[in-house]
Amino acid sequence: MSIHDNDRNKSLEEINKEIEQQLLDESENPPEEKKKYPSFLSLSALVSFIILCMILYRIVKLFIQ
Repeated sequence: MSIHDNDRNKSLEEINKEIEQQLLDESENPPEEKKKYPSFLSLSALVSFIILCMILYRIVKLFIQ
């Protein structure tokens, strides 16, 4: 958040109240895009990790035999 010239005249209490209200508004109505992408990326990373582990398992199994 940028501090404007009119914000300099406000007390810290007023600024804190405005910030708290903005945070409450964002928590009650979170944007849909922010909710979808992190879960998708973590799922993709999990699948990639499992595939990598399977490849490493096959390589180690090949060298052991």
